Amino acid sequence: MQDEFSINSTRFQKFFDYFPLPIVITDENGAFIYVNKAYNNNLGYSLEDTPNDQVWSMKAYPDIEYRKQILTTINKPGYNPYAPRERKIKCKNGEVLEMILQDIQIGNESLTFFRDITEQRKSERIARQGNLEYRTIVENLRDMIFLLDENLVIKRINKAGKISLGYSEKEMLEHSALDFISKKDHNLVQKMVNIKRRRKINLTLYEIDLLSKNNSFIPVEILSQIIDHDVLGKAILVIARDITQRKKLVEEKLRQKNIESIGFLAGGIAHDFNNILVSIMGNIDLLKLDENSFTQEQREILEDLFSATIQARDLVRNLMSFSKGGSPIRKISDLGKLIKETANFALRGSNCKLVYQIPVNLPLVDIDSTQISQVFHNLILNARQAMPNGGVITIVAKTIEINSQSYLPLKDGNYILISIRDTGVGISIENQSRIFSPYFTTKPNGTGLGLTMSYSIIKKHNGHITFNSRKDYGTEFNVYIPVSDVQVLPIKETQNKPKIKKLGKIAILDDEPSIHVFLKRILSKWGYTVDSFYRGEDLIVELSSSSAKSEPYSLIFMDLTIPAGLGGKETNSKIRVLYPNLNVVVFSGYSDDPVIANYRDYGFCDYMLKPFKIEELERICEKWIS
Repeated sequence: MQDEFSINSTRFQKFFDYFPLPIVITDENGAFIYVNKAYNNNLGYSLEDTPNDQVWSMKAYPDIEYRKQILTTINKPGYNPYAPRERKIKCKNGEVLEMILQDIQIGNESLTFFRDITEQRKSERIARQGNLEYRTIVENLRDMIFLLDENLVIKRINKAGKISLGYSEKEMLEHSALDFISKKDHNLVQKMVNIKRRRKINLTLYEIDLLSKNNSFIPVEILSQIIDHDVLGKAILVIARDITQRKKLVEEKLRQKNIESIGFLAGGIAHDFNNILVSIMGNIDLLKLDENSFTQEQREILEDLFSATIQARDLVRNLMSFSKGGSPIRKISDLGKLIKETANFALRGSNCKLVYQIPVNLPLVDIDSTQISQVFHNLILNARQAMPNGGVITIVAKTIEINSQSYLPLKDGNYILISIRDTGVGISIENQSRIFSPYFTTKPNGTGLGLTMSYSIIKKHNGHITFNSRKDYGTEFNVYIPVSDVQVLPIKETQNKPKIKKLGKIAILDDEPSIHVFLKRILSKWGYTVDSFYRGEDLIVELSSSSAKSEPYSLIFMDLTIPAGLGGKETNSKIRVLYPNLNVVVFSGYSDDPVIANYRDYGFCDYMLKPFKIEELERICEKWIS
């Protein structure tokens, strides 16, 4: 019997010695009576190093706070000393291992097994960190991310989705995704889901409109895919990207293309049409000089004719503002003053109240004041017409900085932002994408060109125009105009003009006979000698003659475009060699021509736009003939 016990003891001894996990046997007083080889190999301690549980505790848990935490746990009511417990144990070599300890009571002795879980916990921490990083990335993405079950019920949504749609997580979870999608897109969404269910296409990409809490629509690009989910089984992962800005850019490019097509058409007819108007307007002006010889009815007919001619001229000039390549005739201007003058004029006699929020020190801008005034006149007139029963129009101007973070199609720099806000009827959603389109209007007597022209003018000033509107709540237009590098207003010309001298020679270079007839008629009436030239080459020959040198021209008017010969720009550059100080005025029916906008750069002393009034012609002669 004793031999059999000895054999069994030897067997258990070998079993413990070679068991892969560390084992410690302690007596009822906490003295260590046995440690196996794994204990020494894994923890580095021998039986002599840790003779009892008190020494063990000091070495394995050197941190006082950690030991106190262990004691607190042990002393809690209901503590089970035989349940597995996790500990961070410091080895003899200083390494800290994370281990699961479990005790087994055998008589008066306690058997403790140690299982190393250091690598397991490290992997879990890495996984948790990865999940945390993944969640952080998902939560901070600008795209909206939804997790749906197969019935399109929302199970999870990221921060961007909640912010973009304006709902809380509670308001969206466990609701159908269709509740937040425009009704017009429900069939498309169901179709795409059915395609995925039939496994024809697992990944689908399409566009729909989401419905936000404030009942506005957000155009999004949907990328969705069926995935295997641990809890939901089959689920649908949806990534929704807000494409509002992208659609606006596409609309803007299309709008610009339409505007350029109008400009191309306008440029083709403007020159000939304006030449005709010069003769019509000029001769009406001549008749008006002798209007005392007419009856009252005849005078009224003349006024009607003149008014119609002015309307025709303005229509052509408005159309020309759409044309490609033209530049505004700029000068440094006080935008705040211009806005107030334009607004006061546009609202004269109306029942609308104007509220200005324009700082006194608003930076100067480099603009064509006539064109920009027309823009603000259009916008303010629209605001007035949107409030037939009266209301408030608020005009705010401030300086802002545009940088790469901005969605606006503008170069980096400082801009004046002018906001014109009304409390009128607003613009319906279906019309909002069309308001800048040529010829679109909701007004019975509207031309549909006002906002299109405004858009084109602002673009040519390297600016931008946007709007926000809600039906029955009002509309706000935002106009961005670059701040000028020059912050000094130009000195105004003195008003002491010399009287017209009834002497001098004037040359006219133009291809239209009716213009020669009109100009000769009025200039001769004023006492000038007038020579007509239909080609630049003929004018150059005349200027080279001895008669021209003995009696030079006081002033030359040149049309830019001469189909059968040299035009104004080429002719002027050649005659400058002979007469560098000769006063030459350029006039043209192409108001968008860069030579008109920058006439001084091409050697001209002044410019006139066809058609022109007699008063304009008189001003030019008065200014340059001496």
